[in-house]
Amino acid sequence: EKEGRTENTMLIALVCARSDRVADSEGGSEGEDDVHVVGTDSSDESDGDGGTEDDDSDDGSDGGGSAASTASGSHGSVASVDGAARPPPEECHGRVLVVQASRTAMEIVRVVDLAGTRGAGFVPRVGLHPATYVNKVLLGGGMDGDAGGGGLLLVNVKTGKMIHSFGCLSGEMPPGAVVTSMAQSPAVDTVAVGTSDGSVHLVNALHDLRLFTLRHGPSKGMKSRSNGGGSAVTSLSFRTDGNASRQGVAPLAVGCDDGSISVWDLTPVEDEATGTVRRTLMTRMDGAHHGGVSGASYLPGEPLLISSGRTSNAVVLHVFDAPDGSGRVLRQRRGHVAPPRLVRYLHPGLAGGGVLAGAADGTDASSCQILSCGGAGDRSLRLFSAARSNLDKEYSQGRGLERSARRFGKAGPDGRAELLLPEIVGLASSEARSRDWGDLVTIHADHAMAYVWSTKRGAQSGPVLRQPDWNVSAMAVRPPRSCNATSVAVSSCGNFAVVGTAGGVCYRYNLQSGLPRGSYPRDATSPTEEEERKRKKGLRFAGDVGRTTRMLERSASKHGGASPSDADAAERDRRGREAAESRRSAAVDRASHVGAVVGIAVDSLNRTMVTAGSDSKLVLWNFATRMPHRKSPIVLPSPATR
Repeated sequence: EKEGRTENTMLIALVCARSDRVADSEGGSEGEDDVHVVGTDSSDESDGDGGTEDDDSDDGSDGGGSAASTASGSHGSVASVDGAARPPPEECHGRVLVVQASRTAMEIVRVVDLAGTRGAGFVPRVGLHPATYVNKVLLGGGMDGDAGGGGLLLVNVKTGKMIHSFGCLSGEMPPGAVVTSMAQSPAVDTVAVGTSDGSVHLVNALHDLRLFTLRHGPSKGMKSRSNGGGSAVTSLSFRTDGNASRQGVAPLAVGCDDGSISVWDLTPVEDEATGTVRRTLMTRMDGAHHGGVSGASYLPGEPLLISSGRTSNAVVLHVFDAPDGSGRVLRQRRGHVAPPRLVRYLHPGLAGGGVLAGAADGTDASSCQILSCGGAGDRSLRLFSAARSNLDKEYSQGRGLERSARRFGKAGPDGRAELLLPEIVGLASSEARSRDWGDLVTIHADHAMAYVWSTKRGAQSGPVLRQPDWNVSAMAVRPPRSCNATSVAVSSCGNFAVVGTAGGVCYRYNLQSGLPRGSYPRDATSPTEEEERKRKKGLRFAGDVGRTTRMLERSASKHGGASPSDADAAERDRRGREAAESRRSAAVDRASHVGAVVGIAVDSLNRTMVTAGSDSKLVLWNFATRMPHRKSPIVLPSPATR
C-alpha cells in the first residue's frame, strides 16, 4: 500500500454456512468461540476515504462506487465493514462475504444476503468461481430441514444479486441430500457437483442442464446410508495432463467421507446391447484415508493426485502410470491419528530409550530419530527423523494385515486397526546387538506379554516374551491381571529384557530366543531349564543347597557311616541351613514389591538392577543371582509414578 493506494490485494468470496450450534445458542454474541469478525483496525479506520476503491464502481443498479454497499433482504439491511460499521457474527451466517486481503490487513467490503434470492431456508455449503464468469460465484447447498433438497445458485458478488437458480437437479437428489463439493472441469461452463448421497452430477451452467450422473455405493465393510445412497462426496478433481489425452481418457477423481477415492473415465462408452451410454470406473482405492477424505486434487499437467484425510493426519501423493489406469502411492507423509502417548529417542548413547540426545551420540543423524507411540485410539509405533523427513515410517506389526482384515470382513483402516496390538505404554531399546536380533521391546496396555521389534527392519519380527504357562491366543484364557506388564528395560549388552508387572514381579527374558530366564524375586517362578540342567549335573550355582547336602552324604559314606558327632554336626548344619533359608525368605519378602513395578534400570555391567514400585519401594537386585541387595528396600517418601 503506497500513499493511500491499495495495491497487491486479493478479493476473496467467503461462503458462510449456517451453524446449527450457533443458531441454537441463546447468546449468539461475538466471541463465543474466541473467533471475531475480521475487519479494519481502528488505526486504519481513521484514514477516512483512503480505503475506497475507484475500480469497484460500475453502472449497476446497486449504484455508487463506495465499498460500503448494502444488501437488502428479509432480515433488513446489513452494512459492510466501513468505518465503525461491523456486521454481527449472526448476520454473516448463510451469506457471502467479499473480503479484500492485502499484505497488512483484511477488510470485508460487501455482504451478499441470500435470504431474498431463494428464500430464507437456503443454506450454502460450498462455493466455486466458474471459469470466465467475472464477479460471479456458484453456490451449492441445501434447504433447512430434512424435506428440503439441494440446489445451486449463481450470484453476482459485485452487485449482490442472484443471477440464476438452477433447477436441473430438482428430481435427481433424494430428500435431505445437499451439495457437498464442486469442481470446475476443463470444459468451459461445465461443473462437477458432488452430493451427500454419493452422486456426482456433471452440469452445464450456461444452459442449466444435467449432462450425466455418476453413482457411488458404500465401500466394503461400510453400511449404506439411511437415504439408501452411498458415502458423501467430499472432493472432486479433473486430471489435465497430456498422457491422459494421448490415452483417450478423461479421469475424474472423487473423494468420499468413507475414506475411498474413485477415479472415473468420463469418456462415453455405448453399450451395444442396450444402446445406452455409460462411463467407466477406472479404479477405486478403498481406505485411502482414515476418517474420510478431506481433499483430493490433481497437480496441473501431471498424472499425480495429492490427497489428505479428515482424521488420518496424512498427505498422500498417488501416481497413475499403470496401463489399466490404477494408481499407487508414490510418496506419503503420515502421523498419529491421536496425540502421542510416549516419545523417546532411538538409541541415544549408552542410556538407550531416553528423552535427551547429545552431540556425542553420533553425527549421522541417528540420534535425531524419535520413536513415538500413539495414544488412545492409535495403536501404531512410528519413527520420525528430525534431520531427514524421508526416514519417517510406521513400524510394521506383521505381514498380511490388510489381507487378514479382508478375510475377517474388516476392510479399510478401521478393520486393520482392530488387528493391531494394544496401545503401547512402555518401550526400551539397546543398539549393541541390533544387527543380530531384535533391539526394541514394547509393552502394551492391559497386556501381559512383551514384543520384540527390529529397528533395522522396521517391524515386529522378534519373539513374544511370555511365561510358558501363558496363552498366546486371544481366544484362550488370558493371564491374570497381576501379570500385566507395567515397565520394561533392556540390558546394555542387548541380550536380556526385564519386564515389570502389576503384581510386583519382574520377569527376565533372552531377546534372541524369547525364553524366560528367571524372575525377581527368583522364587516367583519355577527353576529355568538352565538351572535344572546345572542341578542334574551337580554344577554350582547361586543358592544351591542340594550340592551341600550331596557333599555331606558322600563324606559320611566314605567313613563307613556317620558317627554321633557327625550326626550332630549334620543336624546343626541342617538347622543352620533352615535358619539361613528363613532369613533369606524374610529378606526377599521384605524387598519384594507388593504393587506395580513402574520403573526398571540395569547398569552397564549387568551386575545391579534397580526397580521402583507404586508401593514406595526402591529395590536393588543382583542381576545374576536375582536376589535383593542386603540394604534393600529403600523406602521412598511417596509412591513412584515412572
